[in-house]
Order: sequence, then structure tokens, then C-alpha cells
Amino acid sequence: MIMKIGCECGAVIVDQTDYLANKGYIFGDKDWFNFWDIVDDAIENPSDKETREEAAMRVRKSQPTRLIWECRQCGRLYLDDQNHDLVQYVPANKKCNDILDR
Repeated sequence: MIMKIGCECGAVIVDQTDYLANKGYIFGDKDWFNFWDIVDDAIENPSDKETREEAAMRVRKSQPTRLIWECRQCGRLYLDDQNHDLVQYVPANKKCNDILDR
């Protein structure tokens, strides 16, 4: 599925592939620790009934992240909130800072 976000500056943020330099994932602090508890549990307490692949899928399905995109033109950040609505943040320097591209 192709996602397009119309930025306030007029640019279009297109999300249609993997490994995008202007797309990322956000963990809330509580979600971060809950996620690692799930990982630890899958590693340290494997169920006799659960295969290794099933344990890995359980971790993947926990999906504690939300999406974030940065406009390459003006630097606005668009975050997916808890209801999957986009919330916009404008950087103080009003430029693209490549914060998601290492």
C-alpha cells in the first residue's frame, strides 16, 4: 500500500517502500520496556508448545511502535498517534534535519 502525506509546505511525503531515510518508528518509554519484557520472555521462557518461529512472530506482532515521517523539504515531522491520526510538529529551524537518517 502506498501512503502519501500532503505536507503543509506543499511537498508530498511518499511511503511506498522499505529503508526510507525520512521514515522511522517511535517507542514510548513504557512501550520500550514492555517490548524488551516480551523479547526476554520469548528467549528465557520458551513454551514447550511454541516453536522458535512462533516465539519470533509473537515478538513481531507486539508492534509497540508508531510511525514517524520527516518532510524532506521543510523538516515537519508527522507522527502516527494512538488513533492512527497524523500529528504534525514543526522544527524551530524550519528545515529538514534528516533526524531519521543515520
